[in-house]
Amino acid sequence: MISLIDSGRFKGFELLESGLKAAMDDGSITQGDDRLIATSVWSMLHGLTSLLLNFDFPTEKSNDELISFTIDTFFKGLSRCVSGLTP
Repeated sequence: MISLIDSGRFKGFELLESGLKAAMDDGSITQGDDRLIATSVWSMLHGLTSLLLNFDFPTEKSNDELISFTIDTFFKGLSRCVSGLTP
């Protein structure tokens, strides 16, 4: 059995998690659990990747624009929640 933690396949997640820890350390993200947020972002990106690979979306926007919008929307929602506003 291959362990994701021991393989290079897990390095992207570790990078994402360390970036979130840095954002928490500098006060950009003030609440939450870095591992939970990283897992959520990781899952969202994998789901989006799966959709883009398996379906032909009828959109005028490029895949890069769709990916950027999805990530921005996630973090804007996260910042609204951590600042005490309701989404």
